[in-house]
This record gives sequence, C-alpha cells and structure tokens, in this order.
Amino acid sequence: MQNLGMHSLPTAHRHLLIRDLSANERRQNTRSGELFRVRRGTYIPSDVWKTLNREERHLLRAIAVAADQQRSDCVLSHVSAALAHGLPAWNVSLSKVHLTRASSTGGGGKNELFVHSASLDSGEIEVVDGIPVTCAARTVIDIARSVPFEQAVVVGDAALQREIVSKNELALTLERARNMKGIAAARRAVAFMDSRSESVGESRSRVLFHTQGVASPQCRLKSTTRSIR
Repeated sequence: MQNLGMHSLPTAHRHLLIRDLSANERRQNTRSGELFRVRRGTYIPSDVWKTLNREERHLLRAIAVAADQQRSDCVLSHVSAALAHGLPAWNVSLSKVHLTRASSTGGGGKNELFVHSASLDSGEIEVVDGIPVTCAARTVIDIARSVPFEQAVVVGDAALQREIVSKNELALTLERARNMKGIAAARRAVAFMDSRSESVGESRSRVLFHTQGVASPQCRLKSTTRSIR
C-alpha cells in the first residue's frame, strides 16, 4: 500500500490517506472494517474518519480525486479549492468534489464529482503541494457565481482578510469571467466583500444588516503597524 503525503494542504489527517491496496488487503479490510473507503482506491483508518468534520472529510476526498491521474486535465475548483486554500465553507454543500476543465463543453455531475467546463487561464491555476487548484481570486469568483450571496461573502471576506487575494485581483478576475453564468451575482457579492470582517459570524452579521436595510456597524480597521528594527 502507498501513503499519500500532503504536507501543505490544511488538514491534519492528509498523511493517513492510503492508496493501492492489494486484492488481499481489500479482502482483509472487508472483514475487519479497519479502513474507510474515501473514494475508489483510497482509504483512511475508520476510527480517524469518524472524528472528522464535514470540511475535513470533503478535503480528503478532494485530495484523493486530485491524486487520480485519469483526471490530470482537471483542477480542484469552487468549494473544493476554497478548502484547499484554507477558506471557510459555511453552509455550502460539500456533497461533491468540484473540478474545472478548460473546455466549453462536457461539464456535469456524476457520483461524488462535479466537473465544470469553463475558460481557465494558466495564471488562474496554482499548485498546492503538487495538486493543481484554481487560484484564490478565481476560486472566490467561481463560488460567488454559484452560491447564495451570504455564503459567497463569507468566503470572500475570509480571503481578503487573510490577504490571499486583493480587491484588485477580484476585479480583474470578474472582468475575465464577464461572460460566465452567474457573473452578475458575483459582482454584487464582490462589491460587498470587506477585508475587515474577521470571522464567519461578522460576515454574516454584515449581510443580515444589509438585507434588512439597517446600517451595519463599522468593521474595525485592520492594523497596519509593523515593528521597526
């Protein structure tokens, strides 16, 4: 059996993924139940799987999918890429691993996967510990195009607050995606995103005030003071 060592992705259990069980090992596991099948050909100790939250489980499935050489033309995207970037996925469905292929046709969902066919520039792809994912800006825009406003703001606020993306980068990515489905919704979400929101709860509160037509409290200004040596 072969262990998959993923030492940059944000899950403490990535090193426990196991691939390439022999036929005898699979038969033994059928009897013992010691390993849980994350996806076809990839396993993890069952007692570990039971302790994981929904985000960790999804990310491990995404890592397993990315390791499948048959999908070398795809990159992790949407909520799967968001988790790979360490971003929150509050109230976003994690039932499918999302990938994007640079193509105008052939997208769709099957079993635990959803493959998007869309324009994808090489500059919109990053490699995280050997796994290709959409860059943070493209990830935020893809999510903002495809999930409700509140969920999109939560993801975008976190990306801005952690400084893995800037408003300028989001604007440039919006322009490149101007002909994509859901782009109007993405523009509204991006316009509302704020780097000063420091938590999921703060982002959601801002959205609540906005939708109720109530002036929201001002977010605290981020500290820019740096020590001088």
